[in-house]
Amino acid sequence: MYTKDEIKKFIIVDIETTSGYKTYKEFYTEKENEIKFWDKKADYLRKETEDFKELSNAELYEKSSALYPEFGKINCISVGQIKFDENDKPSFFKKSFYGDNEKDILHKFLAFSSGLFNKVPDVKFVGHNIKRFDFPYILRRAILNDLPIPSRLKFHRIKPWENCLVDTMEDWRFGGQGSVSLEHLSVMLGILNPKEVEIYQNPFGNVASAYWEGKIEEIKDYCEGDIEATANIVLKVSQLNLLEKREEINKI
Repeated sequence: MYTKDEIKKFIIVDIETTSGYKTYKEFYTEKENEIKFWDKKADYLRKETEDFKELSNAELYEKSSALYPEFGKINCISVGQIKFDENDKPSFFKKSFYGDNEKDILHKFLAFSSGLFNKVPDVKFVGHNIKRFDFPYILRRAILNDLPIPSRLKFHRIKPWENCLVDTMEDWRFGGQGSVSLEHLSVMLGILNPKEVEIYQNPFGNVASAYWEGKIEEIKDYCEGDIEATANIVLKVSQLNLLEKREEINKI
């Protein structure tokens, strides 16, 4: 699907998110004027998801608010790059912007992106469902944190064929319809399943609760596992050798 020269200009991206506040009670106290909007969202979730029908607004907030940038926040953005040696053997280099300060995370990622656009104008950001989730979330949270957006990320001004995003979910459709999770696609392709890690085995089964338990380093490692899985998906659909081991450096 992709040539090695194209892949060399790919930056794999994934984000992890959490609820804006640890509990619904804190949210209610700090954002009283926004409660009615969450209540409407909760009503919608109960109608759309059978498993949510018996959950209260408070339970749904702690379970699902991380998925919505209006109610959640970013705690980690991981980026990675595939490189090839003289024998075409791939290796993977990664770094993460993470912690408790969302504005700082976003500022560093957007500065990193601007630098990339200056050095490699045709660079592509690659991720699974990146067009519908990761980048819309990043850009909305950037606006809410009063951060400037690089011109290449102002997608409303960019022609579709000039878009800098590559979505592996769309790649897997091959022009068809439907969706597939990163976990499912990894299992089908024989790639290490990024969900088979300790952080995903906590009682709530999600990253948001792990964040409020203080497991930020584990979240970073988990996010980097996602970008490695995505990198292997890119290599697999391009019929190239998969990554054999992880490598870490401070800079890409």
